[in-house]
Amino acid sequence: TLAAPHPDPLASTRVSQTDATCHADTLVLGAGPAGLACADRLAAGGQRPLVIEGAAEPGGLMRGIRHGAFQLDLGRKELYSRLPEVHEYWRELLGDDFERYEHRIGILYRGRILEVSDGPRGRRRGMPWSWLLAGGLQLLAGRLRRHRSAPRTYEQYWHRERGERFARMLSQGFEEKFRGVRWADLPPPDLPAPPPEFADDAPLGWWHPRLGTGQIIDAMQQRIASNGGRVACAQRVLAFDIDDNRITAVRTTSANGPAEHRPRFVVSSLPLEALGSLLGLPAAKREPGAAVAARRGAALVYLFVDEPPRFPHAWLNVTCPDLRIGRIVNYANFGSGMVPSGASCLGVEFFYVTPDPLANASDAEVAALAQQECESAGLIRPGLCREPIVIQLPGGDPATTASDWQDTARQRILAASQRCTNLFDIKRPGTDKATQAGLDAAAEILGRSDD
Repeated sequence: TLAAPHPDPLASTRVSQTDATCHADTLVLGAGPAGLACADRLAAGGQRPLVIEGAAEPGGLMRGIRHGAFQLDLGRKELYSRLPEVHEYWRELLGDDFERYEHRIGILYRGRILEVSDGPRGRRRGMPWSWLLAGGLQLLAGRLRRHRSAPRTYEQYWHRERGERFARMLSQGFEEKFRGVRWADLPPPDLPAPPPEFADDAPLGWWHPRLGTGQIIDAMQQRIASNGGRVACAQRVLAFDIDDNRITAVRTTSANGPAEHRPRFVVSSLPLEALGSLLGLPAAKREPGAAVAARRGAALVYLFVDEPPRFPHAWLNVTCPDLRIGRIVNYANFGSGMVPSGASCLGVEFFYVTPDPLANASDAEVAALAQQECESAGLIRPGLCREPIVIQLPGGDPATTASDWQDTARQRILAASQRCTNLFDIKRPGTDKATQAGLDAAAEILGRSDD
């Protein structure tokens, strides 16, 4: 049950395209962070880009969720500072509203909150002595067994490396929910995977918009409009006309009817499979592992609570096998203006693979499950939660990584896109990498325009 639409101060920038034939310097397909960053740079450089978005509002998975005095992210959002140009771009957009925050991550297991790192609570990370001793004995036993025979599964490998108890407590339950695959069904890793080193992702520290990531989307839209660009939502791309390895026209449709665009350049942040179809490529046979990815989905529940947060972490990975929840985001600890003083909002994330019953559960059932499990874990007190919001994301794959771009089908689409001399593909996993791709495409286009 979504909240009533928030009055949109940017509504005037979301135009409907009604001309039968339209000429634009650059047509950008997709108004997510990559497409909007590209259009922002193009407009600042003197072009008049037009951004076409299929959804009713821009932003993609970076759009904001507004509910009364709450201004929240869509799910959990980390903005890495590993790409200096992107980090400075976000700081330029937001100024003092781009703030540092404490990147503290917890683990919820059997009613206790443990720490991902040993900084906040020492080497025990919040474990009772009984858990630590039992886990240590299993770790020693696993190390003794690992030379007797090669592990046959991913589970066997990590149970030997970390000890079964530590592996289940600190990572296994969450990763199986998040990726939709049991460790016991995966082959052992080729090489030992290093533990996460969050400093590598944030060499300049961890930063977040004061009012959530939607603030970045709003700022980009405002600058695009002020520099003569346009963003058109609820527009569906139907076809490309291609002649001599060049896109000569892009055909779209909307509630106002069909339109034909004849841009000099086309920038695409569409899913690669959709781009491949527009380029005339036949549908590819899905590779092993893709079948599971195609059936993944997520359900987000926003629990608004009339008391301050009861834990100090930015989010909790839920490894507990007794809970269906996969992750819990504590928005009050991301941006200082996202949650009003004296209140809290927990973003409860469920991950599923169809035919999981959760995929067909009603919004009311999903919200009730989220509230019941958070209350049972002591994260909220009964009776203080009000007006939950549920957002269903069927087909949403939270586990997408850069390695997904390496399969044969996607590489074939990328190769075909590169043969179109005026087409730029900027679809990338990761908000910062997608934004960098948009900025790079804009720089290339502006360079060509000066020739």
